[in-house]
This record gives sequence, structure tokens and C-alpha cells, in this order.
Amino acid sequence: MTKANVAITEDNLIILINPSEDTSIRGAFLATTEDDLIQLAESPLPDSPLPSDDISAAYEYISLTDVDDHISFDNDHAHMARSRVEDVDLSDKWLIDSGASRIMCCNRHWFHQFTPLPNPILIMLGDNSTIPATGHGRILVLMNAGEHHKRFMLQDVLYVPDMGGNLLSVSHFVRRGAKMRFKGEGCKLLNQREETTCIGHLRRNLYIMDMTVLTNEHAKIAIINHFPSEGEEAPPTALATHTPTATADLTTWHRQLGHLNADAVTLMEAKGMVTGMEITKGSTLIMPCEPCLKGKQTQAEIRKTTDTRADVVLGRIFSDVCGRMSTSHEGFNYFVTWIDDKSRKTFVDGIKLKSEVVGCLKTFVERVEVETGCCVISLRSDGGGEYIASKLQQYLKSKGIRHEITTPDTPQHNGVAKRMNQTLLDKV
Repeated sequence: MTKANVAITEDNLIILINPSEDTSIRGAFLATTEDDLIQLAESPLPDSPLPSDDISAAYEYISLTDVDDHISFDNDHAHMARSRVEDVDLSDKWLIDSGASRIMCCNRHWFHQFTPLPNPILIMLGDNSTIPATGHGRILVLMNAGEHHKRFMLQDVLYVPDMGGNLLSVSHFVRRGAKMRFKGEGCKLLNQREETTCIGHLRRNLYIMDMTVLTNEHAKIAIINHFPSEGEEAPPTALATHTPTATADLTTWHRQLGHLNADAVTLMEAKGMVTGMEITKGSTLIMPCEPCLKGKQTQAEIRKTTDTRADVVLGRIFSDVCGRMSTSHEGFNYFVTWIDDKSRKTFVDGIKLKSEVVGCLKTFVERVEVETGCCVISLRSDGGGEYIASKLQQYLKSKGIRHEITTPDTPQHNGVAKRMNQTLLDKV
């Protein structure tokens, strides 16, 4: 016993009385303090007032009495004593607690994932007072298993800002199949396979687990009224956390920064506009950059070859009207072409008006079907007015011919007929 005082209990509050104080003692217990833990003897002092003259005598009597044989712990009635421990900071420690129903943490920045609670949960303490839990989430920790370290994610952790430490709930681990083993001045957290997950040590009668929190790097953001222009120093309130320097060639940085212009990337690195960025000396941007070319195109790439060419004669017919041109000797102002996709055989009809396309189509279809013994399957056009007229559409429907209309303002999709028209004009 290092020190003994007289303790009185009133409304479950333990009060230590110094021998020099002028008071009477009722319902007093023998008290010893070892490592800031208050222990009460089982039997109280005689329930009679002591005069102030006898306070020192009572203190001397308690100091000379061997109280170790009288110390006992009542598991049914637990008293909580608050004592100031100025030399120990528990805000960054994890304490194992069999009385805690949930894992609790007082550090908001430790949470790997955090969800605020719409209605705070009240946490009841041993003195019947309450403090609020304002959120919950997950915390990534590194546990010392003795010979090695293991990473674990603590689930369903309550955020209790007013708590002076961080509590690990024994019941939380037991419900998940883990075990706690206490022996002497150490303890172990075991998994379902009886393997050591984390070890702890006894310090000031508290079991502190050997584990550290793994947090993401954070940057401090400063709100300023004036944004510095080029050449001005940044305000000292704008600070960034220390990050390791990443080194890569210019092509890699170009891609990582969303295919930013190469000159802009080098300017960022030269002026120190980005922390932790370094470009390999002598590296250049590999050209051409295909993603850049595709991203700057206003329309999809149109290939010069196709994989959907017709396999049979009359499987697809390309058609287009060319004109208006100077009137021919027979009075034609336009001509219409019909080109078979399989054989590329071409038929040309002269017309005076675009409305005559319907008649030319009927004549063409009947002629080629008789000559080849095959049926026209599909007709491809640019969707001009002469091809979407109701009479032409009704004829195609009656013959079972599928009409393929190309994308507007995309002559490449009907390129076979367009190129044939240009060839005919060149020859004429």
C-alpha cells in the first residue's frame, strides 16, 4: 500500500478525505490507491462521528492496518471514480472494455467511412450521466499480433466526441466469434481459429491494445478573399500535407491528367503548381495520341471498308439522285443510279423530275428480278424527299423490301452511290 486515505460514500460518489480536513466521517471505508485505482475495503469504519482531533489518528490507524486482506470487489455494485491523470493522454489509445456495448471513438479524422446520425445516440456512463454519439462508420487499423502486424477494418464504430478515449467492446468481438484472453499484465485478442490478432498491455490498471489507426492523407483548404495572380506568393494559410513525389514520363502525366496539353503539363511542373509531381528529364509526348484524336472528333470515325457487304445478288441496292444539271438533249435534268452491292453492277435512269424516281424504281426492280431470278432485299438511300414519298414507301412495303436510310449529313454511309455519281459526271 503506497498511500491510504479515509473514503466516504454518498450517493455512489467516492470522496477522499485528507487527515487535515475538519469533518466527521460516516459510512467510511478503508481506501487504498495504487496506480490511480481506488480500492475500497469490504468492511466500513465504525458508523460514528469522529471529532476533528481524531482525524489524524484515524488516518494513522488506516495507514498501519494491513488492508490487503480486506480488499474485495463487488461485481453487482460498481462505483465510478473520476481522477485526473495529467501525465497520460488516452485520446489516441484503444482501451479494451467489457462494459462497453459498442466500439466507440472520439477522433473524427480516424474514420475511413463516416455517416452522421440523424438522431444522436446517448451513451450512459457509470455515474448515470450521458454523452451523445453523433455518427458511426468504419476505421482502418493496424494491429500488432506479436510477430507481425495485420490490417483490419473496425465495423460499426460510434463517434463520441466528448469521450476522452477510444473503447473496444469485448461483446462486439465476442458476437463475431473472437475471444479475449487476459493473463497478468497482458491480454490477447484471438480470432475464430485461436490465432492472435492483437496484443495489449496493462497500464495504470487499463488494458491498452497495441494498434494504430491508418488514415488517409488530408489537405488543409484555406478560403481567401484574393486569389494570387501569376508571380505572387501563395498566402501562408494555404497549406498542403506532405506527399511522396511521383516520377513519370511526359506521356504518362499527359494521360493521367485527362490528356491535357503537353505544354500545360510541363508548365505545371516547372512552376510547382502541383505538389509531388516530377517529369522524367528528356521525355517527350508520344504522337499521335489516339484517345486525343478520338476525343476531339465531332463525329464517330467512318471506316473506308465495311463488314456488312451483301452476300447475294440484289441483297442490297444503293441508290442516289444526282442533279440538277444542265438539260440534256432528251430533256433530263437529273439522273438516278441503282448499284448492286454484291456485283457492283450499275444502272442509270435519266429523269426530268425527282418525283419520277418511284416509276424508275418499279421498272428497275421488275427487270433485275426477272433477269437474275432473285428478289431485292433492301434499298439504301440518303433519305431524300423522293425516297420517303408515300408512294415509294407503299411500294417497298408491298414488295417486302427493307429501306435503309443513312444518317443525315453523312454521305459516307451511302458512299457507293455518291462515288458512282461523281465518276459518271467526270466521264461526261
